[in-house]
Amino acid sequence: MPPRVLLFFVDGFGLPAKSPFACTRLLGLEARHLPGEVPYQGIGVAADAQLGVPGLPQSATGQTALFTGVNAPAIVGRHVSGLPGPTLKRLIERKGLFSRLRKRGLETPHMCFANAFRPTFFEKGQSRTSVSTYHAQTGGVPLKTLQDLSQGRALYHDFTNSLLIDKGASLPLLSPEAAGMILASITQSHIFTVYEYFLTDLVGHGRLNATPLQVIKALDTMFCSLLEHLSLEDETVVLASDHGNVEDTQRTLHTFNPVPVVVWGRGKERVLSVKTIQDVPCMLEDFIGDYLTAIPTSDMSAPLQSPITRTTSP
Repeated sequence: MPPRVLLFFVDGFGLPAKSPFACTRLLGLEARHLPGEVPYQGIGVAADAQLGVPGLPQSATGQTALFTGVNAPAIVGRHVSGLPGPTLKRLIERKGLFSRLRKRGLETPHMCFANAFRPTFFEKGQSRTSVSTYHAQTGGVPLKTLQDLSQGRALYHDFTNSLLIDKGASLPLLSPEAAGMILASITQSHIFTVYEYFLTDLVGHGRLNATPLQVIKALDTMFCSLLEHLSLEDETVVLASDHGNVEDTQRTLHTFNPVPVVVWGRGKERVLSVKTIQDVPCMLEDFIGDYLTAIPTSDMSAPLQSPITRTTSP
């Protein structure tokens, strides 16, 4: 059976010594408990996000490292916030995981960037794109639309759709549980899926009308639903972040804290080799590369179909 691998990227989620989110089932993670086991029989490590470069880790360089396996802040000489510039874009074009997998024979229909984009994004010419979006674009992976979202083929970065509904979109309001089920279905339909969640970073910066605990509780519920609707004997789920932020509820800056890299499902023990966020793409490529090495490329042309199954809760 071909692998199904999901990278669930959570922006701005670090590991403190004592978590303010201990009331949650899954995401009340603390650095002192890792490496080790986490709920749903996962294994996690505390990964370095600073990568040997002075200063607070930032989004553009951190995400470039996370999606390419290259020490991006060392190459540009500093941590870069916001959107990628020319140097980082060249790194993503050359080393992005979507591009690497496609060169190894993984066909585009078997890869998915599960985030949906509003029409205004496409109307503006896509000139200002994040690392994750540029990673999909240069890897040949089509960007999802609100039509994809309405038909269960995508999720918005606010997986409940409430922000879209507030802007006038005619879409159903999703519960976190329903969103987790949808992402499970998307994961089971592709060999490699990426989903990005960045309300954690927004609320950490004080740019969201919610509290950090409210955001983490909703994300925790959604993520538990995702795991419960996958067959973790067949699928692999990787949770990773680019830098700390939301875990420090006393200020609105990024942190020096390590970030979680947690794996559930097939091959989860490989996460124990991860030391920094730069190691994540190599691990992901290993999960998928085993299949690319063993199976001729021609055998990957058939569509993937798998019913949603439930695993037991921890």
